[in-house]
Amino acid sequence: MLLNEVFDNPTKWDVKDSGPKRASFEFIIDDNVYVVEIARSIASLPEIQVYDVNFAIKINGRDATFDLTNTGNQYTVFSTVMDIIKDFTSKNDVGALFFNAKEQSRISLYTKMVSLFKRIGFPANTIKKNWKNLHYFIVATDDNTLELIVDRLSMLRSLE
Repeated sequence: MLLNEVFDNPTKWDVKDSGPKRASFEFIIDDNVYVVEIARSIASLPEIQVYDVNFAIKINGRDATFDLTNTGNQYTVFSTVMDIIKDFTSKNDVGALFFNAKEQSRISLYTKMVSLFKRIGFPANTIKKNWKNLHYFIVATDDNTLELIVDRLSMLRSLE
């Protein structure tokens, strides 16, 4: 099965919290609860809203973990995350999305995932940056926005 076909099969998800700066969503696969959070980033500018996208899993009711769990559901999970992002970006003024990863398998999957953003109607211009052993993926609506966000992140990183 092709990766883009796999991403066409999201599971049902629910909005758990929604506000002007943060939204959270949940879905269940094989008794595991997945949590997706989309929150306004410190990289936002007055004219460009940037959102961090994070997701985690609660296994057997335990606290959410961002670690890879090898449940074998990664394509359904990513398909559902893409569906949530599609819904969120259609209802909010989103200039860019921000992801990060440290594990090679997640880096590879994010690389494939961000290449599919144009299919969900988000005119994605993507860049991948490395910083302190993390790989950052920035998906922006256009090249100018992407450049502004990269400059903003570089400035913020220099302050740390």
